[in-house]
Amino acid sequence: MNLLITDDSKRMRTLLRSMHEGMFAEIYECSDGYESIEMYEQKKPEWVFMDIKMKGMNGMQATKAILHLDPLAKIIIVSQHNDNEIKLAALKAGALAFVGKENLEDLEQIIKGTA
Repeated sequence: MNLLITDDSKRMRTLLRSMHEGMFAEIYECSDGYESIEMYEQKKPEWVFMDIKMKGMNGMQATKAILHLDPLAKIIIVSQHNDNEIKLAALKAGALAFVGKENLEDLEQIIKGTA
């Protein structure tokens, strides 16, 4: 399995990579939505962790664009902005799940539960 991490914070990308290195053969990183779409098209990862607030194209827009390319893409929104309105918007955009950055350990359970 391969993973694409999209977050504008290098620190967060490094943390997510270190937490999931043992689960994935390859891990790719992007810092905005535009890069994420391009990388998804090139690498076709099985999973995508997507931040919401980023410069350029945000995570909701990128999620919709990736799902337009591949309706079976497995995208998990990972964000510090986790009020109910944001969670609902993430699911409406087509994300498989929403995980707050304070609950990163939930990511592994989601992946193992749906893989």
